[in-house]
Amino acid sequence: MVSPPSWTATRLRVLRILAGAGEPLWPLDVARGTGIAYGSVYDTFRRLYDVGWAVGITEDNKGKGRPARVLYRLTKKGRTQAAKILGEETTT
Repeated sequence: MVSPPSWTATRLRVLRILAGAGEPLWPLDVARGTGIAYGSVYDTFRRLYDVGWAVGITEDNKGKGRPARVLYRLTKKGRTQAAKILGEETTT
């Protein structure tokens, strides 16, 4: 069984972004938009995926002339856990 990630300030920031998103996100877009290193964003998304808190959705890229991207969104369990973690984070 994979353990949930430890929560560094960067991972909490990425979790907050993913939790607040209204649509699935591509890690590179998050990195570009925030200045957080791509590796840190992708690592956080991947860890959330590994513990079942996020799902990866392969986009339909027909006619786009590039490989399909994997976009991520939180699962119901992930949203519940994010609310607990982010709520706890704001009270400590």
